Amino acid sequence: MFCVEGTLSLRVEEEEGALSLELEGRSVIENRGPSRRFQEQRRALDEIASERSGPLPLLDCALKKVALVSSQHSQGREDFEAILKSKVTHGLSIETFFVNLTDAQSIADGITRAGRSGADLIVLTLGGGSTENLEPFNEPAVGRALVRLAQPAMVAIGHTCNSVASERFVAYTANTPTHAAYKVCRLYFQHQRRDRTPNIELAPRRAPLPIPAQVDSHGTERRELRAEPPRTAWSSESISQQIFRWVQR
Repeated sequence: MFCVEGTLSLRVEEEEGALSLELEGRSVIENRGPSRRFQEQRRALDEIASERSGPLPLLDCALKKVALVSSQHSQGREDFEAILKSKVTHGLSIETFFVNLTDAQSIADGITRAGRSGADLIVLTLGGGSTENLEPFNEPAVGRALVRLAQPAMVAIGHTCNSVASERFVAYTANTPTHAAYKVCRLYFQHQRRDRTPNIELAPRRAPLPIPAQVDSHGTERRELRAEPPRTAWSSESISQQIFRWVQR
């Protein structure tokens, strides 16, 4: 029990289980372990992770549409869209789903709507923010919505030093929305190059041709195999030249 007089400042750190009291410039700290709410939250997140069957979905097709889940007034959203539109000038569309980034249920609903939009990749972003601003992204409702997605997803929340529980349920993570935009550009161009690479078939190996049987002076029949004709030597250089000529067309 704490008995105090005057102005009291109380701060609770749920993850560390710390209770900090400040009175007239003096600090009194009592550690009792993680709070009950924090333990229940982590237990629910572990259950969601255990319910997931198979690996997290990865991008295995050409990236044509990105669904962005963010706030209407988020600076991180504006940075993400500006970079993506400047780096990818055609062939990629962005559909934004506005949510209340301080409400976990609103975020979860936005993720669900983005998953039904036919997008190839779902991106959840928030630029900056305090520890309290990031707390909704640690809620089980957001993790459950991410796990239920059929498409791959990316989480880019806060600053470089921040980490949220939602990152457990996606295949791609980024430190900031700006970093996420560059990652999406890299995924886009990787699949563009893969789809444009021609399939070059090497010449099949021919079977050796038999020579008619010959009889020697002792009456013994001898049959030999003719040496295999030389094949075209396919080196890495010749293959590169073929690819270069195909691109020049």
